Amino acid sequence: MGIKNKAINKVIIITGASSGIGRSLLFEAIKKNNYVAICSKTKENLSKLLEDLEKVGFNKNIYYEVLDVSNKASVNQFIKNVYSKFNKIDILINNAGISMNASFLDLDLKVIEQLMNVNFLGSIYFTKFALPYIINSKGTIVFISSIAASVPLPLRTGYCASKAAINAFANSLRLELKRYGVKVLLVMPGYTRSNIRFSALTQDGTPNMKTDKNEEKLMSPDIVAKKTFDAIEKNKRTLILTTEGILAYNFYKIIPSLLDKILIKKNE
Repeated sequence: MGIKNKAINKVIIITGASSGIGRSLLFEAIKKNNYVAICSKTKENLSKLLEDLEKVGFNKNIYYEVLDVSNKASVNQFIKNVYSKFNKIDILINNAGISMNASFLDLDLKVIEQLMNVNFLGSIYFTKFALPYIINSKGTIVFISSIAASVPLPLRTGYCASKAAINAFANSLRLELKRYGVKVLLVMPGYTRSNIRFSALTQDGTPNMKTDKNEEKLMSPDIVAKKTFDAIEKNKRTLILTTEGILAYNFYKIIPSLLDKILIKKNE
């Protein structure tokens, strides 16, 4: 296909940039001499990130705010602030997200509501308010979704639902925006090394504080970030990541009942 749209000297917004895939996306964006606007809900995490950026000399050309992505008014003002500072917005990467680890039977419904507010509505708010500027620059909107949008996972009902909603929205939005020259990229990673399992919500909404995976053997978020930017530059519409994720995605299409049995047994 060839590179058609180099992600260099662009104004890029990255949500949930203080850790995991978001942090790696930020560093990859800066390496390419872009101007980056980031947000994080936690002031402490954002402060630590800014310290790390300063240590490596990457603290220039960055705009940041402490922000709850599920707060519609705050998101609207953030987008206005970014445009006021940089005079354009080229790329929006909707990355902020949380997970869960609890049976739906025992679950407090506030957990599902929080997952949908952050994972789905947060992406909707950013996309809605940034869209006029991205149309003007004929830019790109990226949604960091998950294989869980297409492959069911026990104890992750709300997470799977929120990611499936993102997939449906992104794929439909792509059709609407084609006339404006705006690209929509849907990224679906499999298990990736991050703190998302540690911060996953339990049945009462408290953090899980542990992981059921060998984190060191999972895909590095740096690889996810590099492949995401490569997909942006090549104007791809979908990016599916990790060998396990690709196998599960295709396997579930062909023999869903067998994969159901495997997933149930794996979580017993």
